[in-house]
Amino acid sequence: MTGIATARDDEDDDDRYRGIAFELRRTGEAGPETVPPAESEIDRRLRRARQRLDDRDHQAALALVIEALRLDRRHPGAHLLQAECLLAGDEPARALEAAQTARGHDGDAALTERIDAVVARCRAAIAADALEAARACLRRGDHRRALDHLSRVPDASADVLTYARGDRALDPARLEAVLRWLTQEELAAARQALADQQYDRARRECGAAAKIDPRGRQCALLGATALLGLYYTAVAQDQPPALETLQRTLRQAAELARKAADDETLRHELAPVQRDIQARLRTVAEALVQRAAWREIKALADRYRGVMDAYDRMVTSVQAGNIRASLAPIAIEVGRLREVHPPASPEGETLRKLAEAIARVMHNLR
Repeated sequence: MTGIATARDDEDDDDRYRGIAFELRRTGEAGPETVPPAESEIDRRLRRARQRLDDRDHQAALALVIEALRLDRRHPGAHLLQAECLLAGDEPARALEAAQTARGHDGDAALTERIDAVVARCRAAIAADALEAARACLRRGDHRRALDHLSRVPDASADVLTYARGDRALDPARLEAVLRWLTQEELAAARQALADQQYDRARRECGAAAKIDPRGRQCALLGATALLGLYYTAVAQDQPPALETLQRTLRQAAELARKAADDETLRHELAPVQRDIQARLRTVAEALVQRAAWREIKALADRYRGVMDAYDRMVTSVQAGNIRASLAPIAIEVGRLREVHPPASPEGETLRKLAEAIARVMHNLR
């Protein structure tokens, strides 16, 4: 209804304009030089079409242009405006055809300049569409179709063409630029996820980028950062995962960080991430060593209790000999571990108490 009402308003304006011009001529208040020439029907439609296009209503504008072309199929201005409408509607191929038709009927230098500008815009839009289609093909590994699309891009990047051909001649910096172009959506989403501290989502986005091509260094850096974030999230839980799981996460992060380190442009951003990963790896390794030590100490303490629980308080001389024989190797192991653990450490203190308990029993059994 809005388009119909607007069209009627235009017609009313035209009628009022003719009425004013007629009245001026009738009363002699306007000379020939002040009365505009009567507007032709085709020009009226093109004027209205231009207004619609300026209002970003390219469909209504195109309908009016088609009406104008029915009146004059050779009107270059109509074909040019048709090209502009089609271009606004994201149909650059049809727009180029219309613009070239306008060029064929044109004899005006100023109009030719406008036509050339629209033709250039059409060709640029066609090339941009072809380049995006090629990128979509490369993202899913269809290099043959990508090359077909790239053949319609006059100024296609030599690096993109080399990548599409599967040529390994690209140096690392050029390859990285191509990969960032190919995986721009995933990389942007990963950065946003990291900013929002959504580390698992960041990891998944990096994984999606790596499926397209696993060689991306920016992707590796973001992936390492995401895994480090997952580590911190895990250790903050009431029941953190096993140390082995944490170590595996950090080792994966360290591997990605090493890959990213090959890119000089990333080293400043990577340095604190790498230092943090290595520090956390040392922390986990120390915890694993400590856990192993406690397990060994606990096993010795359990053996000691097992020996003592096997006998009553009053034992025969034979039983006393058996107890001493059972405790002797335990005492040797305790002594060995005391050489490993500092006396002031929790492990050293526990071993001291265990050694003293064994010594008392051995003394009492003489």
